[in-house]
Amino acid sequence: MRAIVKDAFKVDELNYQFEIDTEDFNTVIDLDTVNAHYSDRYILNEAKNRLGIVVSNLEDSHCSEPDYKSYKKDERQLKRFIKKWENKCQPHKNDGLSWERLKEILNKKENEND
Repeated sequence: MRAIVKDAFKVDELNYQFEIDTEDFNTVIDLDTVNAHYSDRYILNEAKNRLGIVVSNLEDSHCSEPDYKSYKKDERQLKRFIKKWENKCQPHKNDGLSWERLKEILNKKENEND
């Protein structure tokens, strides 16, 4: 198991993204699936995307709102993850694949398991 994958599953917002992917791909996106099919760069880009969403939520929130503390936690986790992995991405067979192509691969994998 790649270390970046293990770390990704410790970040709440990335776990949430994998849940969204599970629904979108109509297949289980677990540690093994991410390890086999998601490139380091793809995971890192997802973290950056999620950070953008969290920062936007923070900008639209006041520190007295209930979700503000959760957004701050998510921001810290994502920034820490990005800082750690920004310059450590390793080559992967699926580097550079689009979202659509990755979805095709995962759907094919799911159909083979039926």
